[in-house]
Amino acid sequence: MSRWSTVPIAATVALLVVAAVTSACGSGTSGTATPALAPAAPSLPVASGVTSPSTSAVLLPMGHLDDPTNTFWELFLRPSGSPAWTLHTPPGVADNGGLVAAVPTTGALAVGFLPSQDLRFSPVSLTTDGGGTWSPGQLPVALEAAPDALSVGPDGRLAAVAATAGQTLLTSTGDPTTWLSTVSRAAVAREVPTCGVGRLSAVAFDPAGGLALGLQCTRRGVIGLAVASPPTATGPVAGRRWTVTSATVPTGVGDAISTVLRLESTDAGLQALAELRSGSSSWLVALWAPTAAGRWTRSAALPVPSGWSVQATATGGANGRGVAVLLSSGADRRIEEIEGPGSAWTAVPSVPVSAATLAWLGGETDVFVGSNSHLSIWTSTVTAAGWSRTASITVPIQYGSSS
Repeated sequence: MSRWSTVPIAATVALLVVAAVTSACGSGTSGTATPALAPAAPSLPVASGVTSPSTSAVLLPMGHLDDPTNTFWELFLRPSGSPAWTLHTPPGVADNGGLVAAVPTTGALAVGFLPSQDLRFSPVSLTTDGGGTWSPGQLPVALEAAPDALSVGPDGRLAAVAATAGQTLLTSTGDPTTWLSTVSRAAVAREVPTCGVGRLSAVAFDPAGGLALGLQCTRRGVIGLAVASPPTATGPVAGRRWTVTSATVPTGVGDAISTVLRLESTDAGLQALAELRSGSSSWLVALWAPTAAGRWTRSAALPVPSGWSVQATATGGANGRGVAVLLSSGADRRIEEIEGPGSAWTAVPSVPVSAATLAWLGGETDVFVGSNSHLSIWTSTVTAAGWSRTASITVPIQYGSSS
């Protein structure tokens, strides 16, 4: 059994008073209606970049993007200290629906495949040698289409947000073929009425093994982050106590609803990115905490210009605690970055047009521009003005193989 309650996040905390004790597994108790998914949930762009101390990873679609059967998602990896990105998409599985990656600070890197066409579940592949070899596994159901729907803990445990049956958090001891249903979205929603949970949008282990969930809150004025207590040596996640932290949104956007777009682990703790929406206006807010159950700090709200939307997101930066956002309006692109707690959002000038995704490695920002089978990588650094094309790659795409 799991009990949901509340802990403070900052001076501007909305206390969520909860009392019920609910099952951590399944969709709810008899006679209780399952809350519907929020009708106006913002998209969670899957194109993304993650930088850990050992590896950087980038995910993006290539091929004929106007034809789902000829759109193929690719994974590029760059080991720490290497100057080059290398294609390492796991072989043998159709990836037309998209890819998500879990890049822990140490240990195995995991990639999940989103369903497409006749594929109704999500294969999962793990690598311990930087993409040289992959160990296959699978979720029994579909993975949620979100960049942080999959996470690997410091001890090799896995967590995944399943999209089917009203959303469920699944966990594994490390075997990607065996999963335990841990907590349902419906159970979270019943315990957190102030948030009005409309969606489980992200999952992450912190460096100590604590587990956190990112939420979409349909009630206005809060940012939802649900956390599980740290593990015991043998205790399963399903047997732990859960708490919920919800920060109020920044001053001036108090009537906004929020969705956690990213939730990642770093050596220093957890970092998150939330999108706030009120009418036709939207803002982005970055958050950080030392542990899943620790005190969260929040950035200032970054207004998203009218007519622009989030194209892709990345985590990394000079100290590993940064968040970068690639915004798009037609073919135009702009990048905003924030280094960590206490920092301000900074715009990166003159971003190459039609960029699909980005990575942020120390003082270097890379953007990836795909055109059918051809990929260009452009780099901007803090020591050199402007952008330079640092790589041009032809990706071996087998058009027609998914028809």
